[in-house]
Amino acid sequence: MPDVIAVVADPGLATVQDHGRRGWTTVGVPVSGAWHRGRHRACVRLVDGSDGSAIELLAGHLSLEFERSTTLAVVGPAQVQVDGRSAPIGASIDVVAGSVVSVTHTGAGPVYVTVAGWTPARVLGSASADTFSGLGGGPLARGDVLVGDPTGHPGAGAFVRDDEVDTASVRVMVREEGDWLSGPWHVTTSARSGTRLRGGRVDSLAAMPSMPVVVGAIQATPDAELVILGPDGGLTGGYPVVGVVVTADLDLISVRAPGDPVRFAAVTVEQAADAHRVRRQAGAVVRPDGLGQAGGVVPG
Repeated sequence: MPDVIAVVADPGLATVQDHGRRGWTTVGVPVSGAWHRGRHRACVRLVDGSDGSAIELLAGHLSLEFERSTTLAVVGPAQVQVDGRSAPIGASIDVVAGSVVSVTHTGAGPVYVTVAGWTPARVLGSASADTFSGLGGGPLARGDVLVGDPTGHPGAGAFVRDDEVDTASVRVMVREEGDWLSGPWHVTTSARSGTRLRGGRVDSLAAMPSMPVVVGAIQATPDAELVILGPDGGLTGGYPVVGVVVTADLDLISVRAPGDPVRFAAVTVEQAADAHRVRRQAGAVVRPDGLGQAGGVVPG
């Protein structure tokens, strides 16, 4: 029977996420997975023995009581304490049995916590919790346990380019030309299923039959809203799709809070593909000893 590595003492607003439930969209199953892919990728690389699973903390305070010694990492806007003492963000952290780790969400977008040896249950090949359908489990709750083989040590270290602090426009591939591109748009609500925007102008678009949609699809509603679909969004929809956020800029949507502005810039499919290649090459660069320890997030 797998060992209990840690117990959730305080869950905050958190779910389990990994690389996503890929290969099932043809039968109506969303991909889900980490909302901020860059932070998740960096966090996973900081812990050797991680299978890609992470706790995604969207708000509040997460507290874990460890019953086994292991290694963990935290990436994102947070304050971290181990037994009441400050611990680093973006670095491999060794903890011993009896330690209490506290992670407090402090900024924009998701925070990720990865624990070496943790192997959560999987549904259709993924541990990701789909908050829209409930597939894969719901939010973390007090008393939940992290189980697995608590082995591992610091990983390679990683640098994630924090484009989320950039105020540049979100690049989109345009399907419907119109004034919606010029904005100005502001976020009204934000969730893993989708981000709603108001303020700009949407030209009158004819109703259409339900059609396939993807993460990042921008739907125009009859109420002059835009909805940018997130990782837990539906796979079909009847609202007209006016554009799609390029893959390289999806992380920018995950860090937009209510009231934040969103500006769009149209690009070609070829430019979107180039941006994705650049993002993949620059988003997680190995820096083994950048912080004087094995593993860290350091300036490039």
